[in-house]
Amino acid sequence: MSIPTVTNFDVTRIPYEGSPTFRADASYVWGRNPVVIDSINSAIVEMNNTSVELNAIEDRVQNQAVDGGYSRAYLDENMVTKPATIMAIGNINNPLLDLPLNNSLDMKQGVGSVAFTRGTTATYIDRYGVLKTAAIDEPRFEKDGLLIEGSSTNLLTYSNDGATTMVTKTLNSVTGPDGISNSAGTYVGNGVEGHHYVEKVVSVPDDDSSYTVSVFVKKGTADKITYTCYLISGTSAGAYCSFTFSTETAINCKYEKLADGWYRLSTTVQNNTSGSTILYNRVYVDDDALGASSTSTDTLYIYGFQSEKLQFASSYIPTTASAVTRGGDIAEYAAVNNLSNSKFTTIVDINSKTKRPNQNSSAIIWSSATDSYGYRLMFWNGNDNNILNYYNGVQHVFQTSSQKYRLAVVYDGVNLISYINGIEVRRTQRTEYNFDLNTFVLHAPYMSINFRNIRTYDMALTAEEVRLA
Repeated sequence: MSIPTVTNFDVTRIPYEGSPTFRADASYVWGRNPVVIDSINSAIVEMNNTSVELNAIEDRVQNQAVDGGYSRAYLDENMVTKPATIMAIGNINNPLLDLPLNNSLDMKQGVGSVAFTRGTTATYIDRYGVLKTAAIDEPRFEKDGLLIEGSSTNLLTYSNDGATTMVTKTLNSVTGPDGISNSAGTYVGNGVEGHHYVEKVVSVPDDDSSYTVSVFVKKGTADKITYTCYLISGTSAGAYCSFTFSTETAINCKYEKLADGWYRLSTTVQNNTSGSTILYNRVYVDDDALGASSTSTDTLYIYGFQSEKLQFASSYIPTTASAVTRGGDIAEYAAVNNLSNSKFTTIVDINSKTKRPNQNSSAIIWSSATDSYGYRLMFWNGNDNNILNYYNGVQHVFQTSSQKYRLAVVYDGVNLISYINGIEVRRTQRTEYNFDLNTFVLHAPYMSINFRNIRTYDMALTAEEVRLA
């Protein structure tokens, strides 16, 4: 829906006064009129340049919205007129708080600063796909923004040394996913008939909890491998995964791609209170796990086993002689002067890796309010449901695969309106809104989330503005 340009006047085709005909040069007839025409033409040039700029702005807005999850066809169908678009751009470019969280805690706009704490070191995958380690109280920035996780424990010991069956291992022999020379191991099938695998085993309680196992792998000679997670002793429970390197095809498991050909595989199993107390984390150097045995001499590079009591794989926790617990992340920033007590809008982009099911306390933006309504994603007075736990009035459960969401809450003085990816999902009438906070807290006790582009406005953005933002 581009703004058209206008054609300049042709000074050589100016009509005689009172005559319907044209002549090649009428400047002597109209005297100073060609000067006027030149001025008009200059104005037309400026107007056309402005049209080009406005069209470029619309293209940028549309591209940003496409990156945020909207199709080009949707935008073409629903795009408002240029004046409304420009007005929307003016509104969304003027937030009270603008916290990008791309690679620092710095505010582009806002009052105060962000304080970050975590009581332990922690690993993360940087924007270049390399496994890094952050110091105590150091925030972790991944390609999708600031990583916020709850605490978790790697139940395994010596996480970088797998026990082998019919496999020869050479530890510290190849560059690992951390980019450090000789940090990973080389594992080779011994060529004898049988199943060839590397594993870590740990005892767990006889409960009904979910356990997730994970490991970093890099292709050696076999293009397809099998990865398994299972519990035994009582009624067995297991999850079997196959992964093909060349096509990046994972069946019954998830994978995360890193730099230099490394991948992190993970799969989950739920215990069943039947007496199963032995948890296996096993990777085969080829694809012979579920079929006939082989005489494999395939090579596979392996790094960093992890088994944890979660429904998803959290960031890798290296261990040696004992299990290790990683602390949870907490980021805090002032609510005072960064959020209006009357009309307001709050928007945040998240990359949700997953969360435990049936955890209503899994809010990701908490308030530090001292009353019973504290610790919600968005805080309001009454029994309204927060945007993350509810979708159209029912609990909204995040998918097991990584998903990106743009969440927004708007209060227009009458209604409290929730949006997910630009689509209104809940509207609650609220004639008064008592907001009494000092601090907002980013925390995800049962989740693993990347935060980016937290913005608050002292106005109620329209649905179009929420989509454009």
